[in-house]
Amino acid sequence: MPKHPDPPPADLHDGLQALLDYQPPQLSRDPDYPPGIAYSPLDFYDLHLHESLRLKRVVLLPDLVTRIASRVEQVRLDLESEGLIPPYPVELVAFGLRSEQVGRDNTAAGPNSLATIYERTIARSCLPLASQWIFHPRCTGSGQVIGFDHDEDLSLPNHEFVVDKWTLRIKPFQRLPTLLRDSLNRKTSLSLRALEKRPLATWFFMPLSPDADSALEEMAELASQLSLLFPTTTGHPHSQGKEKPLQHPPKDSPRPIISLPEAGFVPKSPSAERGNLIYPQGSKSKTPLQRSPRRLVSGSDLVQHAWTHAVRHDTTFLIMNTGNFERIAIRHRASQTLYLSGIVDVSQCENPAYGKIHAGLYLSIVQDALDRMQQVMDHGSDFSAVGKRKRKETILPVVRKSARQEVSAMRTRMTTPRVPGQDEAIWKSLNNKILGLIYVDDGVFGSSTPASCARVRPSLSQYGSGKAYSRRRRKFTHYEAVKIVLGPCLATGGTGILHYATIYVDRMVQSQIPYQVGVIVKLAITPRSRRHLHHEYTMYEQLWRHNVQGILPVYGLFEDYEGVTTMLVLGRGGIPLHRRDHGLSDESFEVTVNKKERYMFMSILLGVHRAGVRHGDLHPGNLLVDATGQGYLIDFDQSYIGWDLQSQKAELKALYNLLDGRWTPQSPQEFTCSSVSNLN
Repeated sequence: MPKHPDPPPADLHDGLQALLDYQPPQLSRDPDYPPGIAYSPLDFYDLHLHESLRLKRVVLLPDLVTRIASRVEQVRLDLESEGLIPPYPVELVAFGLRSEQVGRDNTAAGPNSLATIYERTIARSCLPLASQWIFHPRCTGSGQVIGFDHDEDLSLPNHEFVVDKWTLRIKPFQRLPTLLRDSLNRKTSLSLRALEKRPLATWFFMPLSPDADSALEEMAELASQLSLLFPTTTGHPHSQGKEKPLQHPPKDSPRPIISLPEAGFVPKSPSAERGNLIYPQGSKSKTPLQRSPRRLVSGSDLVQHAWTHAVRHDTTFLIMNTGNFERIAIRHRASQTLYLSGIVDVSQCENPAYGKIHAGLYLSIVQDALDRMQQVMDHGSDFSAVGKRKRKETILPVVRKSARQEVSAMRTRMTTPRVPGQDEAIWKSLNNKILGLIYVDDGVFGSSTPASCARVRPSLSQYGSGKAYSRRRRKFTHYEAVKIVLGPCLATGGTGILHYATIYVDRMVQSQIPYQVGVIVKLAITPRSRRHLHHEYTMYEQLWRHNVQGILPVYGLFEDYEGVTTMLVLGRGGIPLHRRDHGLSDESFEVTVNKKERYMFMSILLGVHRAGVRHGDLHPGNLLVDATGQGYLIDFDQSYIGWDLQSQKAELKALYNLLDGRWTPQSPQEFTCSSVSNLN
């Protein structure tokens, strides 16, 4: 294997040329870290994009990387025409491109290791170039505006084979050096403040393995035949009708950074059929459905997942890297087209070299984000008056509320409305529903056709438990299905993602409007979170059998036909106790309760202990209070059955301290149950 000596830049020009000529060494997989099974990154959310945002065409552009690399010369000429000599910090080239930054013996342990190597070499060298050439060409040696780091969006699920958490991001404006801030004009300063928390592009790192390289190769076939996965439930009467149009669809840059050909004709998506029977997706076979094995990664799945990720964050550039090979993609919003480059051999590519490709890529990413943000600001957006506290006609109007108004609105939203005599009718109708038709209505997600989920565990109520079918049937009647619409994301945790949701329950008389029940849906996507969700249902079932008060109603446990998504449907119980007095934006965990509330929560925990269950995860966020003053104890995914008396006393003391305002996030809770290892 040829060695790559450290570049010895002598001046500014030599330092820039060292970056443009840089070719990373070829990497090999660390034998101590196997790549694992190449599971597909496709998840529940990838199947529910709004129709106007879905990928409809893939166009292969073999010369795309050449076009991207040419941005270096274009920007350089623009700066020279203004009488500026393009600056570049020599010391960052000398440090970022040194061979020891690649790692021990040019090996990588996995996708996170590849991301770290990339960050230490290419990213660390290209960031100052893009920052100085685009934002502050007259101010050198005073830091940089952009950084390459993890995406902190916890609502995104973690995948086993693909790491998609790395992105370019604008650094917080107030943390920039004073000299650098003063060198920026007002227009650029406003754009930077508006872009602070927004990802500018997304990297997808996969391990060094033949499966990952094959997925990159398969993407070329999508240019002639694009086949994506979407829910295909047919015959359903619960359709939302015409899909609601997006209020403000995203726009491309007014002046494209990279010239792209026209996408051409785009075929329409097939519409859902109607009939007397409901067929879940993939169920039109002659034998009853069985749980299918987990999908393995493919070029089609990787492209669909990457496109959804880009839509979710409204980014234009996507980079898919397997260590020694790479593809770059550009998302065109208006035509819903993905322009795909040829495969880049990272260590062998020449004319342009890998360093020049990514230097041009960083310049293109930053300029595209800046142009699109300026376009939004010019048309009057909520960012048009940053620093002035004035708002013109906004694209996304923001209504400011006081902390008390926010808490009141959330309390109403989080509480299941109670109508006399209605509960029993709802439960009796819901208990007979064994198929869930799942729609998503949350931002960029909007289902035109529902996903079908079978009820695998019954509902639990004072009126008895409902039905559950473990046998996978091929078809259902309308009366056996219930419509569930997932709304905005409420929170995320180790077990799953929580959504506001609404259940539509048919009345006894078909002509009457269905009951609308506000619920919370906990969605589990990864194998570990699905195991925890099944365990949490078991805990609710144990508490239901012992008639424990202060526990949320359980509307059932549902699972999709592919066996990759599990949903626990719960009633709404109000707002967390520490948010009641401090508002939604306050991070304080201080709790203030009166004697009645203290007695209520202590009684609830005593009832849990009498059922033989220890909660195991007591904190202010798991204590809810609804609009009527009723308290609830939630989140039993860390609970276990069979704790001794000493452990229960310790938990009672912990709750007493919490209600007395003496709880801290560092409060230790002892776990001695052997079942912990079985869930991980």
